[in-house]
Amino acid sequence: MGYTNYWRQPTDFTDKEWDAVVREFKYVCDMGEDYIERVECHESTKNIKLDYISFNAAGCETFYIEKKVRTEPEYKGQDLTFNFCKTGARTVDIFVWHMLTFCQMIKEDFTCSRDWWYWEKPVPIQIVEEAAQLEAKEIKEFGVDAEEIYLGNGSTGRRIKIGGTI
Repeated sequence: MGYTNYWRQPTDFTDKEWDAVVREFKYVCDMGEDYIERVECHESTKNIKLDYISFNAAGCETFYIEKKVRTEPEYKGQDLTFNFCKTGARTVDIFVWHMLTFCQMIKEDFTCSRDWWYWEKPVPIQIVEEAAQLEAKEIKEFGVDAEEIYLGNGSTGRRIKIGGTI
């Protein structure tokens, strides 16, 4: 089986979000002109706007995102929020993944993943702070002698003082 990208789009893109998606789509098509063929995008002609973006690449499924969520199932029990595109881990994958992560970045309820990888959106900082305080309390109760504890990894980690504030 090939390499697949997945995404969930539970709500429509707003006009502002969609305009950003279309601008990014045009950029991606320009950057990937040797690898992808733009099929359609949002073109204004006498107040007519297409509400989807799409591109093709040799040997892969057509990548397609709509501004509006589907309302009619193609089969019984279909999850209308769920979408996917098989790219076979070819060069086109980076363009598909770029568009999906861009959408995830600008649209709060849009999520994406792919075979062998996923990313969970960061939780609000208040939840992180509460979890860190709770963890610090639990660590202190176990008798850890450290003055500071490092939580997280990379640049997202936080140093906390036991009994102090974050």
